[in-house]
Amino acid sequence: MRGFGSGDVRTEARGAWLFERIVTTGSVVLSTVGGSEAGTAAAHRYLSSPCADWQGILQAFAARTAQACAGRPIVAVQDTSEINFTPAAAGRHGLGPAGNGRNPGFFLHPVIAVDAEDEAVLGLVDAQLWTRAARQTAPRHRRPVEDKESQRWITGAAAAATALADTARSLIVVADQEGDIYSHFARRPAGSDLLVRARHDRPLVEGAAFRTRRHGPSRQPAPWRCRLALGCRPASPR
Repeated sequence: MRGFGSGDVRTEARGAWLFERIVTTGSVVLSTVGGSEAGTAAAHRYLSSPCADWQGILQAFAARTAQACAGRPIVAVQDTSEINFTPAAAGRHGLGPAGNGRNPGFFLHPVIAVDAEDEAVLGLVDAQLWTRAARQTAPRHRRPVEDKESQRWITGAAAAATALADTARSLIVVADQEGDIYSHFARRPAGSDLLVRARHDRPLVEGAAFRTRRHGPSRQPAPWRCRLALGCRPASPR
């Protein structure tokens, strides 16, 4: 299994040290993480090492997270962040147009494991990184889901199931309303459930009756009931 240094012992150790320092300091500024001139130089050497790449780092994190999730009820939360820069950074290598179509940037879609009972954040399960092309050659509705950014929700759910379904006690993958696409539900991985914020009005089937998502729940019997004793007291005099 690839780790923080793709098998190179010194690079592995330096990578483990670097990420422990990020957790300890709560920073990703290398001068802060390094703690000294020598530490900052060591961080730069690790990030520029040919033995370290982001895929290997991701695999190392996923393996550690899977161990931490063993026997726990897990909620795997996924969402997308846009990392954009000022127009002056247009010359930086590897960036594409950000959300506004002008500033350079890239997109990050992580999947984070959380214990459903004590809400402990257990670690990174998966992450996808990409840049946008300057122009799409085909209209969105004519492209398969594999060629759309929407694929990230399907990939994230599949990665969570692959890493955690055999170790976690239960697995629920959570997505924002951008994940409310039919392909996401149709490709739900075995051993996991999906919890997606609704965006579209969809027909629901119960026997022979069709109901829409927006109007159906109001006709459903309440799944549980509870009685609350409410009281009030006069305000204290000032």
